Amino acid sequence: MSAAMTMETPWLLVNQAANYLAMHPDTVRTLLRRGDLKGVKTGGTWRTRTDWCDTYLMKGTAA
Repeated sequence: MSAAMTMETPWLLVNQAANYLAMHPDTVRTLLRRGDLKGVKTGGTWRTRTDWCDTYLMKGTAA
């Protein structure tokens, strides 16, 4: 995989997404479980992407 591909839409773990969204990690997990924030769960670990976080923020959805 090229560096350009990984930089386009980097994957974020819950703690990274929490920092990006300025939220508590538990809140991010809740949003992911409810489907309010788009994400994927692989091997028991939630992952989301910066563009999905941006979409969530643009919706103005309050947790």
